[in-house]
Amino acid sequence: FVSNDYSDKPLLKMMPEPEDHTNNKSENLSHETIDKTVDRKQKRMMKNRESAALSRARKQ
Repeated sequence: FVSNDYSDKPLLKMMPEPEDHTNNKSENLSHETIDKTVDRKQKRMMKNRESAALSRARKQ
């Protein structure tokens, strides 16, 4: 397995929390949606890196 150089770097910077903390249901839902989207993107990026590493290893 080829190790990647990205393991010590965060994949993204988290957005700062808004100053006014309103308990708005739609706001909470949108944050959950964003979190799910970010999680999926991170998993896809990691799988893509692994796939690319395997492809490079096969190529040699």
